[in-house]
Amino acid sequence: LAPPHHPQEKKKNKLKSWLAETTTALSRELVQSPDDHLFDEIAHYIDELERATKRAHHEAACIVRRHRDVSHGWTEFGKSLTALGAAEGDGTESAAGVVGEAASSTLAPVAGGARGSG
Repeated sequence: LAPPHHPQEKKKNKLKSWLAETTTALSRELVQSPDDHLFDEIAHYIDELERATKRAHHEAACIVRRHRDVSHGWTEFGKSLTALGAAEGDGTESAAGVVGEAASSTLAPVAGGARGSG
């Protein structure tokens, strides 16, 4: 059994250890009781909750990654439009340049913030 690397894993392992020790101690000292199934139900609930939590964490991480990538793509698109507007270079602001500036300035904080969270 590998040592836990996360405080929540330590708590979970302590609880599972306690349940296992208690079940073992009870099985040595006592005869079967109608309430013994409660320990099995609690252990099963903990296992299912752990699986569901891991699934939810994985899905949330995928969503964050996806949104970060989309935000980054839009920011790059805005920069491209800004460069296109600058390349037109007639001294007036072109539509592409205005749209590019707006997109870049609006989405840069989103893309930058999402990049730091994943």
